Amino acid sequence: MGLEAVLKRDSKAEGFGAARYLQMYKKRPNLSAVKLDDDGAATLDYGQSVSGAYDEFGGPRYVAVKSMTFDLFVTLYDVNKRRYYAARLLSGDSKSSEMGLFMKSAKGANFEARVIGLQNGQHFEGLGDVVDLLGSGRATLFEADLFGSERRNVAIDLKTGTTFDILTENRLYKPSERANQMTEEQFARELKITK
Repeated sequence: MGLEAVLKRDSKAEGFGAARYLQMYKKRPNLSAVKLDDDGAATLDYGQSVSGAYDEFGGPRYVAVKSMTFDLFVTLYDVNKRRYYAARLLSGDSKSSEMGLFMKSAKGANFEARVIGLQNGQHFEGLGDVVDLLGSGRATLFEADLFGSERRNVAIDLKTGTTFDILTENRLYKPSERANQMTEEQFARELKITK
């Protein structure tokens, strides 16, 4: 059974948002923050999205998302023409129409989709829409790293389509160092302060 079928089936079952841990990917390689800065990166903030085509002579090499907890990082990468779409979604964000338009505009595309983020027991409004769009047959779900209990720092390489864990302090971490200490209420409060 493919990843799309697993996610589609489970997203319709009651309690999908209460899942403890869903992880379907190979362990991501590490990328130092220094290399990320040297090669250039577009960093997404809450609710932002970016799309385009990778250009070796201009533009960023990576799209990065730092300190992910109760949000979702969704990427589409066309392996044929190095076109990309990346979004950092909050619960209730409606980017599925934006993603759908991007997918329709890319004729002959071979999209790899990645869905990364969220915390254990979290209900994320809009996850079903994203999963349904990706399951429409226009994209292959290549990586799903959903739920968990850690803060994630992730980058996608726009040249190769590979995702990396960013080593923000340029060293390997102990498991306890990446644990999320923030509650969903604290996260919501922080969002109100930063907006």
